[in-house]
Amino acid sequence: MAGLTKEQRAERQAPETAKAAVDEGLVTMTKAGEEIAVHPTCVKSHQAAGWKLKD
Repeated sequence: MAGLTKEQRAERQAPETAKAAVDEGLVTMTKAGEEIAVHPTCVKSHQAAGWKLKD
């Protein structure tokens, strides 16, 4: 994906990430326009660092 901005790469990968998160039982969280999938036991520590649960 050469030549793409960070935002463009994230847009293209978001559907893949969301599907993987559901398949693996992970929780999707967002912060400053970024989206990550974390293990349920890590949610509180990520919230303490400013991450929010995806609606």
